[in-house]
Amino acid sequence: MDGTHDPTPAPVLPIPDVPAQARPAIFYRDNDTYVTDTWLVVAGRRYAVRQLSNLRTVSGTRSPLTMGAAIMSGVVAVVVLLTARYLNTAGWIGAGIVLAVPLVVLAGELLRARRRYELWAEYRGMTVRLLCEDSAERYADIRRALTFAGR
Repeated sequence: MDGTHDPTPAPVLPIPDVPAQARPAIFYRDNDTYVTDTWLVVAGRRYAVRQLSNLRTVSGTRSPLTMGAAIMSGVVAVVVLLTARYLNTAGWIGAGIVLAVPLVVLAGELLRARRRYELWAEYRGMTVRLLCEDSAERYADIRRALTFAGR
C-alpha cells in the first residue's frame, strides 16, 4: 500500500455568494459634471441625489454694463424731457444723439449677453447653489438628468 496517496477526496467548500455590485446609471457626463443615479458631481463637489430637495432655477443678473446703459438712458431721457421747452432744432438733434449712445449700448448688450442659469436646492438642511451655467442647453440637460436620477 502506498503511504503517500490518500484515497479520500478533498472536501468541497461552498463558495459564498457575493452580490454583484450594480454599476451606477450615468444620466449625464460632461467635463467636470456628472449625474448618476446616486450622485451629482459639479466642479469637484459631490451631492447625494436622494438628499436634494426643492430644486429651483434662478436666472442670473445681466452684466453691469447692461444695467449702467439702462440707467444712463433713463437719466438722459429725463434730462431731455425737463429741458425740452428750451431746445431748438439743433438742441433736439444733439439730445437725440446723446440719448442714442446709451440706447445703442443697451441694445447691443441685450442682444449679445446671455443670462446665467443657477440651480439651487435644499441639501442636508442648507440652501446651496449646485450649479451656475451660461449655456441654457447644457443647463437643461443637467436639470433633466437630475429629474431622471431622482426617480
